[in-house]
Amino acid sequence: EPPTGEDTDGDGVIDFIDDCPEQPEDFDSDADKDGCPEPTVVTFSFLDEATRAPITDVSFTAGDAQGDGAAMSAALASGRYSLTVTAEGYASLEDTFEVRGGPHQTVSRALQSLTGQLVVRAVDSHDGRLLPEATWVLDGEEKGALGEGVELTLAKGEHVVAAHAPGYQHHSTQTEVLASQSSVVEIQLEPAPSQPPLQLHQTIFFATGLDQLLPQDKEKLDEIAGLLLQNPDARVVIEGHTDSRGSEAFNLRLSQARARQVRQYLINRGIEPQRLRSIGRGEADPIDATDNEQAWARNRRVTFVVDESDGTHQAE
Repeated sequence: EPPTGEDTDGDGVIDFIDDCPEQPEDFDSDADKDGCPEPTVVTFSFLDEATRAPITDVSFTAGDAQGDGAAMSAALASGRYSLTVTAEGYASLEDTFEVRGGPHQTVSRALQSLTGQLVVRAVDSHDGRLLPEATWVLDGEEKGALGEGVELTLAKGEHVVAAHAPGYQHHSTQTEVLASQSSVVEIQLEPAPSQPPLQLHQTIFFATGLDQLLPQDKEKLDEIAGLLLQNPDARVVIEGHTDSRGSEAFNLRLSQARARQVRQYLINRGIEPQRLRSIGRGEADPIDATDNEQAWARNRRVTFVVDESDGTHQAE
């Protein structure tokens, strides 16, 4: 004789045999006779919106359930749930989904990437030759040597990339990094125009018996300092001279002192000491060998010679 009685939850299973008299059976073909709704195992999958590649380094909240890359499923009763998803490099997602009942269900969502790949290399603009010695700058920040090229992940959007190499002109360009895509920037560097050899024809003159610089000669020295700053590889020999009056020993010491005064002035104007060598010639190299005031004044001088040696001399 079948049992009779109330069916509180109205699921067709009377309370007498209903294990869940206040919760209707969901009839999902999974233990439908016990009168209880069975939770649905919901599996979550997340994909890159552009590439459709799976994203596993992700955290999500589905209703009160939480999961991450190591646990991508949750047992949920039928109903509508909120879904919050976060993943590094992707825009956060706020959405809803519905559990329809049944033993299994898959919820899949696409996330919008916030990053892309950027490949940077520098080449000679004339022959396309790779320039591994080039260094580069990204958005104003020095990044170091490019070598055979670099690849990195960047936030999507506009970026400014620059490069420079010895013997080449600096060049910068603006590029756009697209989400979930790889962009290649090949910076073409123009060889720097060749500079004429540095020549220093200036002469610094001195009063009799003194090594102090004259006010009118400091302007000349400032000009020389500017030329040396524009030619950072140039080295200079600073040669001091005297007239023929006085002993050879005194004149040698005086010529050395004059050359050192000029060298120190240039150092004070920002020229590296190792680029400047001072020597004294004494009275040995007059430009006017006659004995009169005009000739003596022309011989009391310091001159400059661009140093073509290998740079191993001792700077004084």
